[in-house]
Amino acid sequence: MTTAPSSKTSYVVLGSDAGPKKLEVIARHSLKTLTEDQFLRMIGTSESKKDDPKVKEARKKEEEKIKTMAKDMSLKKDAPYVLFTLSVKATWTDQG
Repeated sequence: MTTAPSSKTSYVVLGSDAGPKKLEVIARHSLKTLTEDQFLRMIGTSESKKDDPKVKEARKKEEEKIKTMAKDMSLKKDAPYVLFTLSVKATWTDQG
């Protein structure tokens, strides 16, 4: 996600108050635009990229970090009992 569109931008969520510079960049790069409603529908129905290598690697690193933290906590005598879950979902907006 970014505040300024570029040639690497996949979609631009275009509000009613978009300035002339942003509209010029959108036209120059022939970018796809979405209304806020279209964007919300798109992210609400999109499938998680579970098989994406970037997502898998991020999930693996996070799981290793959690295991290390849990192990460190269990080594302490007075460590509090902590129960939590982790959910990783990535939304990629730039190509490449």
